[in-house]
Amino acid sequence: VKGGRWVKMSKRHKNYASPMEAMNKYGADALRLYMLDSPVTHADPLKFNESAILDKGKFLAQWYNCFQFLEQEIRMLQTLGVHADARLDTINILSGPLNTYDNWILSELYTMVQQVQGAYDGYRLYQVVPLVIRFEELFSKWYINLSKLKMKGPAIRSPMPTSSDASQEMALATLWKVLEVFSVIMSPITPFMSERIYLGLTNLTTATTQPSVHMVQLAELIPTIKFDARAGSITANLVDTVMSVRALKTQAGQSARLKSRLLIIRHRDAGYLRDLQTLETELLTAVKVAEVAYEQIPMNETVEYHIEFNRALLGKMVKVRVQEVQAELTKQPASAFCGLTEITVCADEQVI
Repeated sequence: VKGGRWVKMSKRHKNYASPMEAMNKYGADALRLYMLDSPVTHADPLKFNESAILDKGKFLAQWYNCFQFLEQEIRMLQTLGVHADARLDTINILSGPLNTYDNWILSELYTMVQQVQGAYDGYRLYQVVPLVIRFEELFSKWYINLSKLKMKGPAIRSPMPTSSDASQEMALATLWKVLEVFSVIMSPITPFMSERIYLGLTNLTTATTQPSVHMVQLAELIPTIKFDARAGSITANLVDTVMSVRALKTQAGQSARLKSRLLIIRHRDAGYLRDLQTLETELLTAVKVAEVAYEQIPMNETVEYHIEFNRALLGKMVKVRVQEVQAELTKQPASAFCGLTEITVCADEQVI
């Protein structure tokens, strides 16, 4: 601000942050992510914010930490004598029946790839960053957390482990596949981190890979994402339930690690409840409860739905049209959104 009015960034006023300083401090990938997730992709004004670049740097660090965790566990197999060269035969391992959470994360990966590819093809780069950030949260904070016992295998169950097991190798191979595809999908916008992780992944598998992530064709990689759609859908319901229960515990001021006596799940769809019962063992472990009770909501019982829109995320997706889009969304009853994964609003059919 100068003289009570806003002054644009310019060389004449020398009132802008140096791009080279920002890259040296936070990295080129973090700066690219920040710019792609900003109003400049719509040719709108941008108020430069260093803390937002730092957030993107944390995203990259979390992604790299997932790779380091995978590398650590695969190297552990070498010490057990399971894989002498500390590499997994990911192709053959993933050709077998998948574990519960493995099916889920691969189905989420496939959905994310389809959405991001559509955004790339339509040059809607501003939609890519929210999609990849959401997926990174799923595999880094939920998938790894829920599958950690399987990934660590006998090493966590015995002070002197002597072997691995099939579920451990399946979980590690799944995480390898997730990181491989994620590196490829991220390579146009974070070329340096994508290359670093992809090259690291090539050293952890016996599968044939390209010498660079930038030589991988996404169209050829998509068919390698194999999963059971039905099992993935059931596990998605389980994960949604776990998220809801943990959120309720947080609202009540209870630790997510504190074990509760009873969890009552009420739902109108009997099939939904039956699906959760098939995964009750995983549910009990994930939400820390001693017992689960299932109740179907009678059809004559009134259920009141309430929905809130994430205005910050909505703004990133539709930018300057956020008020127009939100006005259209609020015209719909909350029940109209149940079971939907996307909705079309406004005259130009902007999909969000």
